[in-house]
Amino acid sequence: MKGLMILLLTISLRLVGQSTLAGNEVDKYCKEIKSKLDKKELDKFFYPDMSYCGGGLYGYYDRNKLVYIDATYGAEFGYIQKTYFIKDSIYFKIVETNYQPADTVDDYCKTHKSKTGECDYKNMPYDKIITTIIFSKKEIVSQMKNNEKVELKDTTGIVKTLIECGEIMRKELGEKKISR
Repeated sequence: MKGLMILLLTISLRLVGQSTLAGNEVDKYCKEIKSKLDKKELDKFFYPDMSYCGGGLYGYYDRNKLVYIDATYGAEFGYIQKTYFIKDSIYFKIVETNYQPADTVDDYCKTHKSKTGECDYKNMPYDKIITTIIFSKKEIVSQMKNNEKVELKDTTGIVKTLIECGEIMRKELGEKKISR
């Protein structure tokens, strides 16, 4: 029974993000939305509370339809930004950028001390991890870490988490938003 529930949840999450467009058509739509963003042709709304999944949350609307989500959670030593391209309630592309202290930060702190003996964080190494999901006829998931491709064996968890976060943020924007 539990297996059936997981299967149904996975199928329903896939349908939320399923697009029938070819990859180049998804790219064309995303470029169109970015162009409208740059020209400030979209209506921008802000979610006034801290988003459960995204931190600072903005929704961009074209003719009262949500077409783009931009959410950034900033912390002391990094940030996570999630962007969603949406058309007719269907995800076309999701990009998550995670900028965090590098795996080597402990080694760095051993050799880079301030006058007080604490870690000198001024030149601390960071990792930039970019995960991209394109929902075209075939779902494409890729990840780059510091401009190098990461081999992903199982992308189910990544896709599930990012779609769930998108749904939470869409709900938050639907419940409460302020024009900016």
